[in-house]
Amino acid sequence: MRPSGQGQRTTEALAESQHETQNANRKEVIEVKDTDLVVRRIEARSFMEGPEHCREYFTTDKLTFGSSTLPAGQAGATDPGHPDAHEVFFVAKGHVLVRLGDPGYHYELEEGDAILIPETVPHTIINVGEETAVIAWACAPVHRDPSEKM
Repeated sequence: MRPSGQGQRTTEALAESQHETQNANRKEVIEVKDTDLVVRRIEARSFMEGPEHCREYFTTDKLTFGSSTLPAGQAGATDPGHPDAHEVFFVAKGHVLVRLGDPGYHYELEEGDAILIPETVPHTIINVGEETAVIAWACAPVHRDPSEKM
């Protein structure tokens, strides 16, 4: 049995530790320029992969983050996969099939679903829904040189 009050001291120590961590995190964020934290849609690197419109918002030495829109009934270009990097797709809107590999496996994803794509695995998004699909994606570590112009 625990002596009375010991749980309270542990809880207080944990709360104090969390508070110190939060303050340390705030200091770290404050030191970052605001212009580095927010990228507007119009500022993102925009490119097409077949009918798939891609926007790359962030590329750092550790992460790439972007989004894709794909009209109903269309398939994006096949991405050959990323050496030494995993990729995640998150379906923000719509209903898609994601083909992994060639000929590959198909995974049906709906709004709110996500898929992890292992490194070097070719993948294609196919919109099987009746509306434009919106996919958020991230790749880590970075799959292209972050010094390339966006």
